[in-house]
Amino acid sequence: MSLAPDLTRQTEPCSTPEPGRFYAYPTEAGPCAGHKVPTAETFTDAAIGFLECWGPQDGVAADEVSVTIVDCETGEEQCFRIALASGAARPC
Repeated sequence: MSLAPDLTRQTEPCSTPEPGRFYAYPTEAGPCAGHKVPTAETFTDAAIGFLECWGPQDGVAADEVSVTIVDCETGEEQCFRIALASGAARPC
């Protein structure tokens, strides 16, 4: 019997105790790197809000980032490419 943690097992992102309807994460990093965005009312709000709070650090060499959003009420997912300079968002 091993007492080592099962690193392959992932928890359901929307089951986190954080408040909020939308769960957002960097697409390339996967759901474990995400957070609920408590003030978001739409998918786009969640993508922009996620970047404002947990986006790339200064000095990151990227013009755009991909953010995946999960609606915790319906299970629907949407992905956005967001231009860091302008904040413009488009579907992935």
